[in-house]
Amino acid sequence: MLRKTLTVSLGSAVLGCAPLLAQVQLDWQQTYSTASLPAAGTFDSVGVLAIASNGDLVWSSQHGFLDPITQNWQLRTELHRTSTSGAAVWTVSPAPNSGVVYLGAEIDAAGDIYFWGHVDVYSDVLVTKVSGSGAHLWTRQISGGSNLPDVGLGSLDASGNFSIVGMLDLFTTLFVRTYDADGNVLANGTQGAFASELVHLRSARRLPGGDFVVLGELTAGAAVARVSTAGTALWVQELTPSWPGAGVNLFTLDVDGSGRIVAAGADFDPTLGARTLMRVFDSAGNVLLDYASPVQFAVTNQSGLFAPDGSIWLLASERATPTASAALVARRFSASLAAGPTLSLPYTGSDPRTAGPIVGESNQLWAISGRDTLIELSPSATLNWSVPLTAPGSADSFYVLALDSTRHFIAGGFREASTPAGYETDALLARFDASEIPQGYCAGMPGALGCSPRLTFEGSPRAGAASGFTVRAAPWTSQLSGRFLVGTGAAVANPFFGGTLCVGAPRVRTTALLSGGTPNGADCTGSLALDYGAFASGALGGTLLPGLQLAGTRVRVQAWSRDAGSATNTLLSNALEFTVLP
Repeated sequence: MLRKTLTVSLGSAVLGCAPLLAQVQLDWQQTYSTASLPAAGTFDSVGVLAIASNGDLVWSSQHGFLDPITQNWQLRTELHRTSTSGAAVWTVSPAPNSGVVYLGAEIDAAGDIYFWGHVDVYSDVLVTKVSGSGAHLWTRQISGGSNLPDVGLGSLDASGNFSIVGMLDLFTTLFVRTYDADGNVLANGTQGAFASELVHLRSARRLPGGDFVVLGELTAGAAVARVSTAGTALWVQELTPSWPGAGVNLFTLDVDGSGRIVAAGADFDPTLGARTLMRVFDSAGNVLLDYASPVQFAVTNQSGLFAPDGSIWLLASERATPTASAALVARRFSASLAAGPTLSLPYTGSDPRTAGPIVGESNQLWAISGRDTLIELSPSATLNWSVPLTAPGSADSFYVLALDSTRHFIAGGFREASTPAGYETDALLARFDASEIPQGYCAGMPGALGCSPRLTFEGSPRAGAASGFTVRAAPWTSQLSGRFLVGTGAAVANPFFGGTLCVGAPRVRTTALLSGGTPNGADCTGSLALDYGAFASGALGGTLLPGLQLAGTRVRVQAWSRDAGSATNTLLSNALEFTVLP
């Protein structure tokens, strides 16, 4: 049954975050438990989450309970669709149900949903297809002689076929199986070319050309491999621990549009400590970067993610000493893989883990910190803002995060539903309106050197503030004078000196700004930075528009330089739109 528990906006009485009311607001949150199980002693939680083209939420709920007859622990799974208003659209429980754990979901062009995961411990990989209206279409199980529940990825291709990457046997053998829309097997390949035993398949991603890259745990290290859709390993890179006697653990994968691969994790030694690790490969398997952090007492929850500009976010929960507080450590690496800024955010709560990281179009990062706080980090690894997702003293826990096309965050987890805590939980789902967070749009135009700048930002635009919100365009031609176009009109896409003008009238130009960068010779090390508060308050000079410092004003900006070496004499960034907050 669905239980609507809170349908008001965030406020100081609810979550204690009044200064950020206009930036992230709660639309609704609700709990769910299944009526088919015992009323007490059931542990319900959100499993996987996907967003349909109309914004509906498609998700799974997991229900663990103690069977009153056998006294054995049992697991049930249900699949759901929930509207953007929080209304239940449908719930289905396709067979098999006992012991099913879904690990991911994808939605095809027709709106049908593929859920993938496994059924029963040490048993079979599972693919379930459900229509957009909630009809169970088919389920396929993939069996192996001693199959572990190791499923790396389920992925749709451009033709609407669905491939699942997993592990068939206890050691060594990977498989790739592809189904058509009706569940017929189109391809079935296996691969066992690993010098060391492949104990667990940790993760997988699809490369731009259609092949897969997989990451697994070896008996003494880890392996990254490129695997074709036919199941053939094209290359394998086995990663041994960097310390004698150390172990490698908890790797995650990401790929970018050029086929580069980032694997993040940690190695640890019982006497020496632990380190956050990151290795970056090209699509041919060559190692581009091998990074290890300074030694820590403990390291957990690693994530490596590519940003749109090719830079990398590396996240980890680290503890420097046995008595130190855990901290979220965010490290940035440039597109050329040079080490950049680092941010350490101490966490004093009971669960320091960071979940659900998402990289935005302006290279910012959102994540759930400590299972109770939503944070945004700027591309320069500073904290733009943090918003509590739970009320003070609440036992709610969020660990799944998604962002839809209308700038609404969806968070999932569980709520303690019993006293004492830990005896019973309900699945918890919440939707947050973040439409007033600054967001990029439109397309820029590279200059003579091929610099392709994007706008990023730090801080928040506040009414009457003389500083605290900076917009930056990079990479920019070094030592080049440029300006920002600032407007309060509509977003447009008009021809502009061979590029696209993205800021509608009324608009003004800032005074000239210098990009800096390499002092001698031209390259792409420059950047244009605009302190919006200083400009809007008149401190930078130039012509102003009414309302630039008034709460609620929608503002759009774009960076522009004349670039004498280019065919069009123009260098343009994309555009950024934001709302001035109270």
